[in-house]
Amino acid sequence: MKLLDILERSVERVIHSPIDSVFRQKLQPAEIERRLERAMIDNSQRASASTIMPNRYSVKLSEHDFASVEPFLASLARRLESWLADRAEAHQGTLLDRLQVEIIASADVKRRRPLIEASISDIETPGPPDRDRSSRPASDHTQMFRVVRSHAVVTLRVLTGDQAGTRFSLDQGRSILGRSHDVDIRVDAPDVSRRHLRITRDGKTIRIVDLDSTNGTRVNGEAVTSATLRNGDELLVGAQALRLVIEP
Repeated sequence: MKLLDILERSVERVIHSPIDSVFRQKLQPAEIERRLERAMIDNSQRASASTIMPNRYSVKLSEHDFASVEPFLASLARRLESWLADRAEAHQGTLLDRLQVEIIASADVKRRRPLIEASISDIETPGPPDRDRSSRPASDHTQMFRVVRSHAVVTLRVLTGDQAGTRFSLDQGRSILGRSHDVDIRVDAPDVSRRHLRITRDGKTIRIVDLDSTNGTRVNGEAVTSATLRNGDELLVGAQALRLVIEP
């Protein structure tokens, strides 16, 4: 075993993840999640037979709390987006668009007292003023939302290991998956290389490239060095199984 691997695994026994380590003695993720869920419920709206849930969230932190998470903002935002997706599903809610979490600093917010603003995105294309609106049937006036998604929601769902059930959101562009603390998608397992593979998302097109990992990568049981994934494909990273889910 390489000396670097031995040292890293020794450290990982003490520090599970950079985000959890930062929060352990300061602001807890559960505090943010609890307030996010409350904002989701308080700002939801009924439309026909469904409940429309907010899909855009602004998390305002004190300057002190923001400084402690600033190195991990992107990872934390994805973690919260994945958690919100689970809660929306648990509440049987509907989203108009993909979930977005923005984390910002505010001098008006106290330490460990995050302020959450939640809204439902308006994805209708703006048009000219409707001068004949008053002549429309009453049913048109009461139809508040048209439930569509303008962007696909793409996630990797962990199927095995200690992280089973975890969902990682895939943003546009490139992401690195691996065991290291500084990657975009961290799968904490000894058979996963520190930088195991690169994932590139372009719309609904997801392509992976193995980064010369020790234990290799498989797609639906077949060993690959690169591949284009489709909805439902099962990815085996070392011995850790993940499934790609694309929600149109």
